[in-house]
Amino acid sequence: IFMVISVLLYYLSNLPEFIRMSIVCATGGLAGALISFLERSKKSNVGESDFAPLVVLSSVSRILIGGLFGVIAYSVANAELAFSLFKSSKPALLILGVAAGFSERLIPDVLGTISVSNGEGEKKNDNYLMSQDQDIN
Repeated sequence: IFMVISVLLYYLSNLPEFIRMSIVCATGGLAGALISFLERSKKSNVGESDFAPLVVLSSVSRILIGGLFGVIAYSVANAELAFSLFKSSKPALLILGVAAGFSERLIPDVLGTISVSNGEGEKKNDNYLMSQDQDIN
């Protein structure tokens, strides 16, 4: 439902470019969070004693947070604090949104990295993602 609303807002409105691109990233974030939720639901054990409205609220809130992470990812890219390679193309922004929604730690980690000064208060560069890959390997 949220993704349909996002697509309709994108195509049927005359919004400023920043808002339109934010909608693209939010749609990707919603999709990424939905994918993450569906992957996790295979392993989830929801019992009969669990309060159903609370389970639904938790599920919907996770998906909405994925959309919000997509918007934050676009804002960070637009400010050229990280992900600036993604800001020039709609498909790249959609993929960035999916990654932001799917990965629960990506945006909080990026925001933490940006907020920590490197001694001279310089912005972190686009090598953030590459440094994360090297940490994993």
